[in-house]
Amino acid sequence: MWGVSAGGGEGSGFFPFGIPLLIWVGVSVAHVVFVIMGLVRAGKGQVFRAPAIPFFGRS
Repeated sequence: MWGVSAGGGEGSGFFPFGIPLLIWVGVSVAHVVFVIMGLVRAGKGQVFRAPAIPFFGRS
């Protein structure tokens, strides 16, 4: 997008900006899904624990 607006022509393909853009869209969609799931569970009075990468050990 920046390359095209700066007069760089049509761009050089998918890789310079395509991969970060797809990651950003994927994370955004996952966030919205988890928020909706959390709201539904909270409305029922249940605790919602989203799946995550365990950075800290549970003791």
